[in-house]
Amino acid sequence: MSDNPNCRKYDTQEIANREHDDILDLKKVMPYGWSGTAAIALPTDSSGNLKIDPTNLDSRYLKLDQTTPQTVASGAPLFSYGVHLADTTTSTSGVLFKNSMRFLHNFHHPTGSTAIPNGYNVFLGGEAGNFTMGSTATNVTHGSYNIGIGRRTLYVNTTGWGNVAIAPSSLTANTIGEGNVAVGYLTLTSNTEGTYNMAIGYASLFSNLTGGSNSAIGGTSLYSLLSGSYNTAVGVNALRGLTTSSYNIGIGYESGRYLSDGSTANTTGSYGTYLGTGTKASADGLTYETVIGAGTIGKGSNTATIGSRTNSNTYLRGSVAIGQGTEVGTHIINSTTRNGGFETAGAGGADVFANWTESKAGTSTINDETVDVYEGSHACRFDVDASNSNANVYQANIVTVGRRYRISLYAKANSGTPTIKIVGLTQYASFTLTTSYAKYTADFTADGNTVNIQRNSAASKSIYIDKVDIREITDYSLTFDGGDNDGVITWYNDDDYFSFADVIALPYLAGAPTTLVNGMCWMESDGLHIYYAGAEKTVAGV
Repeated sequence: MSDNPNCRKYDTQEIANREHDDILDLKKVMPYGWSGTAAIALPTDSSGNLKIDPTNLDSRYLKLDQTTPQTVASGAPLFSYGVHLADTTTSTSGVLFKNSMRFLHNFHHPTGSTAIPNGYNVFLGGEAGNFTMGSTATNVTHGSYNIGIGRRTLYVNTTGWGNVAIAPSSLTANTIGEGNVAVGYLTLTSNTEGTYNMAIGYASLFSNLTGGSNSAIGGTSLYSLLSGSYNTAVGVNALRGLTTSSYNIGIGYESGRYLSDGSTANTTGSYGTYLGTGTKASADGLTYETVIGAGTIGKGSNTATIGSRTNSNTYLRGSVAIGQGTEVGTHIINSTTRNGGFETAGAGGADVFANWTESKAGTSTINDETVDVYEGSHACRFDVDASNSNANVYQANIVTVGRRYRISLYAKANSGTPTIKIVGLTQYASFTLTTSYAKYTADFTADGNTVNIQRNSAASKSIYIDKVDIREITDYSLTFDGGDNDGVITWYNDDDYFSFADVIALPYLAGAPTTLVNGMCWMESDGLHIYYAGAEKTVAGV
């Protein structure tokens, strides 16, 4: 063979005595049938890397462009072992290139910053990964355990670890994000710092930058999300319009994508649930809106809508609670009833507030606060001593044993996170306070006729209490017997009555509740009453 200026010559006897070469284990790669001690010319590029040149090859050279396995005359395979690459710790070690573009490597930084990355990366595809990740590592996981398959996957990754990107341009912009899974072209492309996201399907979670713990399955699902977290979208275009929202669920084609007009994007709602193709939010920025059924439009925050307008029947089995926890009757205590706002002073001395009885021990005191109040001009302040001695206020003979009530109040502390508790004969609830006024609410069944607000764990703290509200609540329920009719309820709009196919048990009330909401049911001596569409309806024949 003639000398070639583009070839590097190796002595085969010398190679045979070496176990490994920096780039290739040429001893194991030599074609079958080649022997001897003469110099072998292998083509190289200007940087000294092994060069595969389809225009200048003969049977001695490593041929990677063959469409069929190449054999020698004897019929033996061209290679007896394989190609051995060095571990990739620089841009020139253990790397396979295509057209001068890195194509296959397992780069991990050899030093890191204050910790040496463990590595175990795999990158396959044009410009997949990079040769600098892990240079700022302060933990052995940084820049490690990543898999990038496809052009420019994990292209600018720095300390991100445990990521999986499969398909071109997936997780391209990721820098420090960890634990992400992106499968499909343009999935999580913009993600920089977001963690533990899963995107499967073309351009799902495409715009996400910093949001975490989102799951998007289906083309362009959660496409516009920038920073929201804990969202779940299953279906093409599901929750596509959300931008900064969290805790939403959308299942079905274009579920939760639009508002009621069918063209304006649902962008900022949170805690929404949209189940069914084309389910829509009634307005933007809502919370706790639940919408179930293809094409169904929600009814606002804190509502649940089941079934579209085309539904003729809704079938329910078992017990169904309607309006559970709905507040009824008048206030027992509020800002203007029985001095719930502490605005009226007591008789003096130990009697600090009208209607309330104060009790204290040790050096703890109960005081009229006139500066740091939530509403009005006064609030109740407990100054609790270092021994956490008792301080409490209560009202007696205001609740009935066995009935259910809801108490709410506004409270804060001067420092730390002390606790207060609501007590009858036993403890009903405990609240942990902060240094800002916040509303605290609890439902309870009375075991005595007294309601007591008491310090719990508050040594050396000042507790501020204002705007106490107590009212009775009633749990309404419709009970179906599970018979052959499956609990069908039919509303005959033209005749203004409901037809019940199964046995129904309703609470008996002597009169209509003071507060009425759509769907509320109650029983009076003249029959069953249902409040619907702003008016009271009576079921005929009861």
